[in-house]
Amino acid sequence: MTEMAPAHAAISPERRPVEPDIEKMETQLENWGMTIEKLAARAERARGQTRTDLDYHVDDLKARRALALARLSEFRAAGDEEREDFMESLESAWTDLETAFNTLGL
Repeated sequence: MTEMAPAHAAISPERRPVEPDIEKMETQLENWGMTIEKLAARAERARGQTRTDLDYHVDDLKARRALALARLSEFRAAGDEEREDFMESLESAWTDLETAFNTLGL
């Protein structure tokens, strides 16, 4: 008995859009959420300019994470033909959030 190739196998790799691993992204967003909460707790214990700076970073990370969550939700809700349209905004939001974490060394 011969195995059938997946339907998308006929599409060349250059033309097939790359699907993100949604489960891994959700897990990473949860991890980032926990990191943000730890940073917020650290900000509460800080004083003066340090607290101001940490509060700013917490707010910034929360906003970027919320945007990434929204883009991921839009991507998941989109039909197969619409997903490519949402892919760019999801990748952009993801990269912005990841860069913000990396810049802070988190």
